[in-house]
Order: sequence, then C-alpha cells, then structure tokens
Amino acid sequence: MNITKEERHNRMLNKIINPEIERLKRVEIVSGIILHNLKEKVEIDCCGLDECHLINTISRVIGQYIK
Repeated sequence: MNITKEERHNRMLNKIINPEIERLKRVEIVSGIILHNLKEKVEIDCCGLDECHLINTISRVIGQYIK
C-alpha cells in the first residue's frame, strides 16, 4: 500500500507531537491529584476560579520543573 505525501507528513507530525501531548496529560492528571489531596487537608478558596483553572496553574508550575 502506497501512502501519500500528506499521510507521511501526518505520521511524522504524530510521532513528534503525540509524546508531548501524553506528557501534558500525565502532568494534568498529577495536578488534579495534588489539588484533590489539598482539598482534603485544607479548605481552598478558589477566588472565583474553576477547578480546571487551578489544575492548569498547578500543571504550569510542574511543567517548569519537568521537561
């Protein structure tokens, strides 16, 4: 089966991008666990932020230390 130039290009992009997407998903999962554990220990005032915003903030901090 011959693959087109576009299919070859898409496969190459997937090889490059998918590992980073998977890493970001893992960081987000860990951030959610951290937030959940913090909520069990202390009362967190979200200051009007949704839970997803707090998770993204935690993820950003983790991302600075894990490359």
